[in-house]
This record gives sequence, C-alpha cells and structure tokens, in this order.
Amino acid sequence: KLLEKKLGILEYFQVAFDTLKGIFKENTGVAILIFVFTFIKNITTIAESVLDEIVFYHQINKIEINELVVLLAKRSIILNLVLSIISFFVMAYFFRKIALTIEGRENDLKLGKLFLKTLIIFVILNVAKFIGDGMAEVAIGGIILILFFIAIILISFWALWYWEAYYIRDLGILESFDYSLELSYGNRLRKFFPGLIFAVGVVVFVKITGKIVNFFNVENLFITVIAAFIFLSIFSLIIMYAQILDTVIFLNVEYDYLGKNLNKELKFENENKNKLDENHQNLDNFLNNDKNNRKVNDGK
Repeated sequence: KLLEKKLGILEYFQVAFDTLKGIFKENTGVAILIFVFTFIKNITTIAESVLDEIVFYHQINKIEINELVVLLAKRSIILNLVLSIISFFVMAYFFRKIALTIEGRENDLKLGKLFLKTLIIFVILNVAKFIGDGMAEVAIGGIILILFFIAIILISFWALWYWEAYYIRDLGILESFDYSLELSYGNRLRKFFPGLIFAVGVVVFVKITGKIVNFFNVENLFITVIAAFIFLSIFSLIIMYAQILDTVIFLNVEYDYLGKNLNKELKFENENKNKLDENHQNLDNFLNNDKNNRKVNDGK
C-alpha cells in the first residue's frame, strides 16, 4: 500500500496497525524485547519523577530527607541516564527495522553506524539541556531560554517535520535537515492530522483510565499493582504503535515525493529527447539539402 498510492489519514492508522501485528508475528523476539524495554523505561521514568517530587517536597517544607530516598533519587538519575542512551538506540533501531522490513531490506541495519548516530543526538540534546538548566537559574537567562525554546519549536515545524530520515536513511544531521525540508513541502498536514488524532486519543485514554481508577478507589495493593501493570503494558504498546505510525507516514510521503521527482526527471528526459531528435532531424535535412544543392551546382 505504501508504494502503490498516496494514503489517506485513516489508511495510515490501518497500515500502522497491520504492521504492528506483522512485527509481533514475524519478528516476535525483537517485538517482545522492544516492548519489555519500553515497559521498563516507563517504570523508571515514573519512579524518577516520584522521587524528585518527594525530594522537592521535603526541601520546600524544610523536612529532613531520609537517606534512602536521597540514595534512590541519585541512583534513579544514573539509571535513567543509562536507559536514556539505550532508549535512543532502541528507538532508532525500531524506526530503521520497521522501514527496512517494509522495504524488504531488513539485513541492511548497519547497527554500528546507527549507534554512533544516536550517540551524537544524545550528546547534543544533553549539552543543550545542561546549558538550558544553567540559563534557567539566571533572570535574563530565563527569557533567552524561552526565546530559544520558541525558536526550536518553529525550526522543528519548518524543517524537522520528517526527522525520521536521520535514523531510517544513511544521512548525516545536515543532510537529514535538508531532506526533511524537501519532504515537508506540501506534506506537513499529512503528518499533522494523524499526529493530532493520535495525541487526542492518548489523552482520552489516560483521562478515562484515571476516572476508572478514581471511581473504584481501589486500596488493595495487589490489585493496584495489577492495574498499573496493565496500564503500562497498554501504554508501551501505544508508544510502539506511535513509532510505527511515524515510520509509515514517512515512507508513504517519501515514496510519493520520489515518485513525483522521478516523473519530472522522466518528463524532462523525454522532452529533451524529443528536442534532440528534432535537432538531429533538422541537421539531417540541412545536410541532405546541402548535398542536393551541390549536385545541382556540379551538374550545371
């Protein structure tokens, strides 16, 4: 379907769902590993957030913090940092795996180069975060940080709309920037509307889940753990589905873009071939006429 035609919004969701089922069916081991990692990453992110809230609460209210809580908070930061590096690679691997599997080139992953690319992005983002955290502590730095944040959003909407190209294709950062910009012309809404629908769906899911939990007001720890496990499992699948949806949209837009450019090139070649043939014909006519004129003159 991705190669045959320009897909509609609902078709993107259907193809992404079929792809998710296909990955679990044909690449079960890879799918399960990515699911488990996504699940663990969700747990560590929540744990770090909870511990940060506890430490912040104690500091604001000048309450002595339990040493165990401080130790766990520090360990969770380190653990989350390590998992973040792995997470970047797993995300990049999953994007590339999906795309190459759809294209029938699943053995062309180039994991070494892919890891290096994800490491570069990880370093850039964390350096930017470090600078941002430092600027946030200064009054004027906060204003600059806000302006910088707005600029990043605008640039992302302008030229980083199809950033998946960096992971899926063998392109550097600047090349991916240019390629994403090329793909974005006339194609931003093809990603915006599915993304908007998906985001609204996730928000609705989270809200409904929260309402159900509050309604039953479960105090049993075992039931709470089971409910949390089910919620995080579904949310992990949603994250995987989101990555597949992004990849499906990217590939369909790219194939459409390449197809149009190929048609333009073929049209250009045909037009030039016709002109060349016409020029050759004119030249032949001129030479024939000149030859005939010479024969006439020689006869005289």
